[in-house]
Amino acid sequence: MSVVSFLVGLVFAHRLRAHDEPFGTIADAAPFMVRVAGINHDCTYVNRGWLDFTGGRLNEELGAGWTNSVHPDDRRRLIDAYNDAIDHAKPFTIEYRLRRRDGEFRWILDSGVPWYGPRRQLVGYIDSAVDISDRKRAEETLRDLGGRLIAAQEEERRRVARQLHDDVSQRLALLSVELEHLHLQQSGRDAADERWSSLSKAAAEIAADLHRISHQLHPTRLEALGLVATISGFCQELRSQQRLQVRFTHEGVAKAIPGDVALCLYRVVQEALLNVITHSGVTDADVHLAGCGDGLLLRVSDSGGGFVPERRGDVGLGLLSMRERVLSLGGQIVVHAAPGRGTRISVRIGLQPTMSEQRLA
Repeated sequence: MSVVSFLVGLVFAHRLRAHDEPFGTIADAAPFMVRVAGINHDCTYVNRGWLDFTGGRLNEELGAGWTNSVHPDDRRRLIDAYNDAIDHAKPFTIEYRLRRRDGEFRWILDSGVPWYGPRRQLVGYIDSAVDISDRKRAEETLRDLGGRLIAAQEEERRRVARQLHDDVSQRLALLSVELEHLHLQQSGRDAADERWSSLSKAAAEIAADLHRISHQLHPTRLEALGLVATISGFCQELRSQQRLQVRFTHEGVAKAIPGDVALCLYRVVQEALLNVITHSGVTDADVHLAGCGDGLLLRVSDSGGGFVPERRGDVGLGLLSMRERVLSLGGQIVVHAAPGRGTRISVRIGLQPTMSEQRLA
């Protein structure tokens, strides 16, 4: 039985029998903690699972007593979310840390639903709580591993880009000098002039391609000019080279952005716009970057053909790369896409990345 269906059953039992023994028996049999609150926001009941976890007594947990076991850094956020859910009679889900009976704070996933009286009036709330600390640790380990792999990939990109710029580009420059010298020696001969013009044009095209590839591998502008200027420059390149009209807007973006955050957001823009060119079927897109509190919000959208993410393996690899980058820094990424309705990618990330507790709207 799922948590939701169990809670619905508890709501029904509670509505019929209030706090009599049958309800308590059902609640105590639950494989998770159960808490009941009235419309005055005070706790009126906790099950045996809650008491076994916290080590408290029933009379100590009632009213606002249950919040004493919540981590001080999470308490205000939890109470505000709980009160807001009750005031608006809406379900809620939130994560917070709760002190176990041995003194260790454990991560808890708390989900609640409203319940109503026979006249459909709001009577209170019933919510469940489960220990997800092991899952959190596993997710953190995966994020750390993902971050290490991404860092190794970026280091290899940087090495190859440096080699292209410092070695191959220099050799190409020497080749251009030799071609110019040859041209001077053979000047006046129509066949030689035509041949030199062709070789010179080919060398210039190769140089341009090397510059573009080097920049794609490692955006050196990011360190020198910052995130806004680098994204703006990339959008201009797409306009001139790929005929993609990108409307880039920004507001409230801090000048000092951690390098890993800036690189992450740039890579998301890069991957998203290349997907627009390859898959959307349109020639325009929008990029918006804005400061939001202590973080940044990035949105990349187009009005193209859209897609079903789980059915597009070619696009999915790009989305997977974006998601791994964002999650490795404690950020959030949401992809809104549907056939014929375009695509919108939203990323929220802190300037000092921490595990986020809010959901991206």
